[in-house]
Order: sequence, then C-alpha cells, then structure tokens
Amino acid sequence: MKNDFIVNGEAPSNPVHSRDGLKYEGLTKREHFAGLAMQGYISSDEEDIHSPEWFASWAVQCADALLKELEK
Repeated sequence: MKNDFIVNGEAPSNPVHSRDGLKYEGLTKREHFAGLAMQGYISSDEEDIHSPEWFASWAVQCADALLKELEK
C-alpha cells in the first residue's frame, strides 16, 4: 500500500489541458521536487564530490520528505 504523500507525488506538477481535449501531464510533483533539490545542491558551493547515483537518491529522498510534510 502506498503512502498518501507518494500518491500525491504522482500527480502532475503542471497539468495542461489542450483545446483538443487531450491532457498533457509532464513531470510528476515528485519528479519536479527531486529535480529542484538536485539542481540546488549541485549549484551550491559544496566541495563534496558524489556519484550521480548518490545525487539521484538524495534528491528523491528530499522530494519524498517534502511531499510527506506537505500532507500534514
């Protein structure tokens, strides 16, 4: 069973409804938040060098924590 914050994280961050009735969802909230976290960390002045896998894992953890907090 999924937690509510994960289900909310699967909702589109910027849904677009076109004139032809099609819905274009784009990134999920979870993907969007993870990308923002990764962008912020990488652009900081941190001297630590991590693998891309580390950045991805950390960013997803940040996104999940944010979604969980927003559900309160």
